[in-house]
Amino acid sequence: MLHGDYHTAASLVAIGEVVTVCQPTSPSRPETAVRRLHGDPLGVRLLLTARTESELEGVYPDLAEAYREVALQAPAYREWLDQDLVPGP
Repeated sequence: MLHGDYHTAASLVAIGEVVTVCQPTSPSRPETAVRRLHGDPLGVRLLLTARTESELEGVYPDLAEAYREVALQAPAYREWLDQDLVPGP
């Protein structure tokens, strides 16, 4: 399988041949399930940069809220976020 061949990976997962990593915000599909295997579900850290701090402050609250809305739609990720010691995105 070529790196980035997501269609093949999804097909192999769907027929039960492999498991694969995914973003915690990935939705489950009828033929697959998203499960947290261990620890922190984030495999990739998101980085937001801006030329100035004021530019960053101007967009960060809206971006964080939009990400949280998506995150809360993913049951496995929502369960992890709802833990008392976990800071939200």
